Amino acid sequence: MQQVHDFAMGIGGESGEGIMLAGDILALAAARSNVHVSSVRVFPAEVRGGPSLHRTRYGTDHVYNQGSLYEIFVALSNPHYELQRSSIALDAVMVMDGDPDAFDPAAVYPELASRAVYVVPMDKIAREQIKDAHTKNMVAVGACAALFNFPKDQIEQNLAERYRRKDEKIYLNNLAGFQAGYDYAQKHLQKKDRYALKPAEGDGFLLLSGNEAIGMGALLAGCRFFGGYPITPASEVMEFMAAELPKVGGCMLQAEDEIASIGMVLGASFAGVRSMTSTSGPGLSLMTELLGLSAMAEIPCVVVDVQRGGPSTGLPTKTEQGDLNLALAMSHGEMPKVILAPISVHDCFDIMFQAFDIAERFQVPVLVLTEQALGHRRTDLPKSMLRELKELSVKRVPQEFNPSAYLRFALTESGVSPRSIPGDKGGAHVITGLEHGENGAPRHDEENRKVMMDKRWRKLDAIAKEHGTPWRFGSDTADIGIIGWGATAGAVREAVEVANNTGLSVAAIYPKILYPNPDEAIRPFIRKHRVVIVLEENQTGQYANFLQAIYGADLGFTPERINKYDGAPFRPDDVLAALRDVAARHGIKTPTVTAKR
Repeated sequence: MQQVHDFAMGIGGESGEGIMLAGDILALAAARSNVHVSSVRVFPAEVRGGPSLHRTRYGTDHVYNQGSLYEIFVALSNPHYELQRSSIALDAVMVMDGDPDAFDPAAVYPELASRAVYVVPMDKIAREQIKDAHTKNMVAVGACAALFNFPKDQIEQNLAERYRRKDEKIYLNNLAGFQAGYDYAQKHLQKKDRYALKPAEGDGFLLLSGNEAIGMGALLAGCRFFGGYPITPASEVMEFMAAELPKVGGCMLQAEDEIASIGMVLGASFAGVRSMTSTSGPGLSLMTELLGLSAMAEIPCVVVDVQRGGPSTGLPTKTEQGDLNLALAMSHGEMPKVILAPISVHDCFDIMFQAFDIAERFQVPVLVLTEQALGHRRTDLPKSMLRELKELSVKRVPQEFNPSAYLRFALTESGVSPRSIPGDKGGAHVITGLEHGENGAPRHDEENRKVMMDKRWRKLDAIAKEHGTPWRFGSDTADIGIIGWGATAGAVREAVEVANNTGLSVAAIYPKILYPNPDEAIRPFIRKHRVVIVLEENQTGQYANFLQAIYGADLGFTPERINKYDGAPFRPDDVLAALRDVAARHGIKTPTVTAKR
């Protein structure tokens, strides 16, 4: 039987059973063994109780998404298999809890008769052999390690790192549970499937979530102050900064709410410190007034919005791209701002350099829109990216200004005025949220209002041109073009590759910057393709509406819309099905295409 080294594995169980820990341990062991991984956690909004799911795709080449269907599914109890039936491939391998002498999976679920099914007495081993019911998840990890060739030494090392310093008994129980599951699989289970991890030589990879990559990128981009308030699914950014900022001489403060947190950020930035916060939709709503102050007073700041399903409390643990309208229309009145959207975990890291560079050089608020599916996604990153990057200098050289001539908001061709901070000699000035003249003093006449508005908006033209280069993939001469944004790129990239390999010509473009609109990239893409699709995870097609407002009259642009808003991210097969439908409706040849997995 020929082995298959690329596969998607799901682990399902009840919240509180250690599902996420089990999945994280297997994923980290693989990454440290030079296997590429992309994993995501799916959990309920309740603190405890309800179904939880850990999904990871493993591959010998880089993986851009979590795949379409599970090739391996580990169910810590039967109901969790039932919940995931529609997402499990027809020939998938099952690992199930139960007494092998009393539980016949095929008798309960007839469709399992033709599949490879391994029954492991996870609960029984944990309770009777380890004397600790909480180690059931580690029994499952041990069985999976033995069955699918996960490196045993890496898992043991991971357990030691997690528990040994905290509690010796917990560490020993978890280690014993893992070993018991491993031994049981080796002694009692006959390998009858083709899936096996393929470790490779090398130093291994880093394994980071999107939220952690945001934090790491911010640190290396020179951020030294973080003011925040915890909110799902963005809290990990704040937790990362709380742990790491003090190590580089920075400071993290937890505020009493989101309004206070953005106020702290603006205060620190006014004093010359690169500053940021993170939040989700409800918190971003609260920040809008002070972000208007950032734009009016030209105080740089960076805000990361890890989007979730809304409105109100909505779906705090599910994904959505529902905050674009809020970001575009933010603040009463019209405010210049910049909206960026990373497409991958690695890009979460990279985009923070771009965000701080734009904020500081152009003195504008910068919003970074990620989403739950990206913030909680964990994937492998090369260790070399940390060794090759040099930390930016965060020490601002004091400047000296002529106090009789210094104008903080001087009219310039670029719209960017000379900025002083407290302590700069001769740089004293008035700063206010009121409309003001070049010296900062309030001024409400019509002529001044127009020139100051124009001054602030001039910055956006330069930003769009400088940062408008998008990500592209697919055919250069495609019939169908896809415009997307954010974390949908992984599923779209695979779907485009499969479509082009099977005769359906497709290309895709993902702008790095959503606002100001990168016209020099978007306009020719729209003109080039017979059919243009705008794909996004919201109900109303927020980005499609934005683009149609710009290009509808000019180019006659009426995009096809592919929208998903059920709280789950796009899968490659979702995109392929939509491509077939659009192609058929427009008379484009539609060969039968299926996702890789």
